[in-house]
Amino acid sequence: MKKAFIWTDRAGGILCFTSLKPLSYKENKFEKNYPELLKFLRTVPPENYYARQIHGKRVLLAGRSGTKIRRPADGFAAFSPGCMLLIFTADCLPVFIYDGAKGHTAITHCGWKGAYKEIVSNAVRKLRKRGSASRDLKVILGPCIRECCYEVDAPFIKRFAGKYGKTGLYRKKGKNYFSLADIVKLQLKKLGIPARNIKDTKECTCCQPERYFSYRRDGKGTGRMVSGIMIEARKDGGAEVRKYGRTEER
Repeated sequence: MKKAFIWTDRAGGILCFTSLKPLSYKENKFEKNYPELLKFLRTVPPENYYARQIHGKRVLLAGRSGTKIRRPADGFAAFSPGCMLLIFTADCLPVFIYDGAKGHTAITHCGWKGAYKEIVSNAVRKLRKRGSASRDLKVILGPCIRECCYEVDAPFIKRFAGKYGKTGLYRKKGKNYFSLADIVKLQLKKLGIPARNIKDTKECTCCQPERYFSYRRDGKGTGRMVSGIMIEARKDGGAEVRKYGRTEER
């Protein structure tokens, strides 16, 4: 049984993934289901970091005290191998960011509030502050609800149009729809990240009930996917470089 959609990069030993159904990673099920996922991924990270998500723009630095589930945040950044950075989604956009040459990684939980508050820009700035150049950063936009399913109302449209113009806004058959990915791509462009460095999976969580949990489709009781990114650590303390493919499912 496939348990995760995996993206890999040969440069720097980068591992990124989003879990698939049927396992849920809501807070009360995370500790139970996480070991099974790690077994499937064939990795045992020395450290993992996850937080109490609040749809804000706070990005914590891995390796500092207090990065427990009770501390509010919606993203992490790490600057050494072996740090598994985790976020939980059920329609929101997981954004994976990394600089394989310098060994820097970040991940954000990005719903419409996070997109409006520009949490992804906050994460990029933290990596740049530690020496990563925009041209060297690579970004993956994971599974989320897409403009095919994300219907929004007029006040929502007015809010985003006032800040981003027509970007991310769609009209079909008299209804308004929204693209989280389009907004994030615009923000990344403004930060100088080349379009060729951005991979959009174009996976819609709402369209694929057999594959993903979706809050919009299934309501409050739905489960959560977990998404993670890390540079795998070797026993000698360096970064492990596996012979990964461009994209794979295990």
